[in-house]
Amino acid sequence: MPISWIGALKLVPWADVIEATPALVQTARRVLGKSGPDAQAAAHETLAQRVTALEAQHAELAELVGQLTQHNLSLVAAMDGLQRRMRLLALCAGIAGSACIAGLIALALR
Repeated sequence: MPISWIGALKLVPWADVIEATPALVQTARRVLGKSGPDAQAAAHETLAQRVTALEAQHAELAELVGQLTQHNLSLVAAMDGLQRRMRLLALCAGIAGSACIAGLIALALR
């Protein structure tokens, strides 16, 4: 069952509202005094400084990411060279091992 506006207004404790009004007005004036044009300009300046600092930090981080990318590319190239050397070493070791086994077989058959 919906409540009507008049019924809702009757439920409000108006004596308490009237009693709290002076404190509410004082608090509102303090808040408005703190957020006047000077406070807003200071907050705007602070935000502008923070944005500038964040932009500088973003530029530094972008440069760092670029350097890390170049370093990563050089590591990948070095690993590729090492992988080729390991394959060549494995091939040479296989050939040397096969030659040793062939030599041992030849000695055993004599």
